[in-house]
Amino acid sequence: MQVTAWLAGRLGAAARALVPRAWHRSTRLARQLLDKCDGRVLSGPFAGCRYVSGSHGSTYWPKLLGTYECELHGLIEEILGRGFSRALIAGAAEGYYAAGLAIRSPRMEVVAWEASPAARELLGELLAKNGVGDRVRVRGICTMSELACELGNGEDAFLLVDIEGAEAILIDPARLDGLNRAELLIETHEPFVPGVEALLTERFAATHHLRWIAPRPRRVEEIAPQQVAKRFHGALVQLMDERRPAGIRWLHLRPR
Repeated sequence: MQVTAWLAGRLGAAARALVPRAWHRSTRLARQLLDKCDGRVLSGPFAGCRYVSGSHGSTYWPKLLGTYECELHGLIEEILGRGFSRALIAGAAEGYYAAGLAIRSPRMEVVAWEASPAARELLGELLAKNGVGDRVRVRGICTMSELACELGNGEDAFLLVDIEGAEAILIDPARLDGLNRAELLIETHEPFVPGVEALLTERFAATHHLRWIAPRPRRVEEIAPQQVAKRFHGALVQLMDERRPAGIRWLHLRPR
């Protein structure tokens, strides 16, 4: 029985290898799903956002589907409800959050730092597609002096950070006093910089309420509209995978 199952699996794999990838069912479903999205984010807090054709530093499909970092969706709605006038984004990539926040909050001014020229080009395209380029200022590498200038005293500011471990250096309230009064959401990179979680906890324990958010399994049912989730269920299970390294968490810091 085990030999039969093994042989069937090998024959199936050989057959798939012989069939051109464009004819694979998963490829056909992805193409149909792309048509269904029509270039817009399908669900989530930024549903309806006109998106670019690629992403930088993360998987593309979760952003188009609107399930990207779905652990944060409720928190993003809370942030938007607080009516911040400024959002500062260190590590903006192609602009999922920069454009999304600007679209959802018309009074919000956004500063988006991104080190990669290729990502900044996509970011400019994304902002133009959604007509928010006049409210989003795009910068290169986020330095401490630039962040200090934009942060000011930290009041009425939301800071989103995803800088691949450099949060251990940049996010230091002893050197940037404005951090003591700002609300922050930091993607921490403990596997890359061991000890960064303890370091950030120590730095903000006295001034902020700390909340750790861990990745969780994806559920196709989270995608709206539901008819899309049902029709493309098999393909969506694969496409929703963000391929996030183990040990990555988010730290939400709200001033006391």
